[in-house]
Amino acid sequence: MADSKLDVQSREATSEQSSKQQDQPAKAAFKLSLWRRISLFSYAATLLLTFNWLTWYSPPTEVPRALLLLILVVPLVLPVRGFIHGRAMSYVAVAMVAMWLFAAGLDVAFYIQDWTLLGWALTGCSVVLFVACYFYLRYLPRPPKIEHEN
Repeated sequence: MADSKLDVQSREATSEQSSKQQDQPAKAAFKLSLWRRISLFSYAATLLLTFNWLTWYSPPTEVPRALLLLILVVPLVLPVRGFIHGRAMSYVAVAMVAMWLFAAGLDVAFYIQDWTLLGWALTGCSVVLFVACYFYLRYLPRPPKIEHEN
């Protein structure tokens, strides 16, 4: 009788482990799609905020508008194709640009009185973009390593 109880407990334990193992890929796929959606949304928000800020909301008067568009918007637009298709290197590039926009947003929020709200909005959008890119890359499945024979 004791052996049958142990057998039942061991079967239950293995069935729980197998169900947990089956749930892990589903959870990882859900997290991957969630972070991808968040990153795409925050990418669009950051791009639109930056572009509209420099062209429509309050265009700069002391610095040529084209120069600021080249510095702030063009690096965000370059990896757009790979970013939309979910390529890892494009997400890395966008995360690096998000760090640059974070610094620019803080600079504007603290030192330019007319644009304080826009600076904080850019800072917030760039933080969300960076975190979303990080977690997307975290949950992205990696290809298996190929060992070369020498």
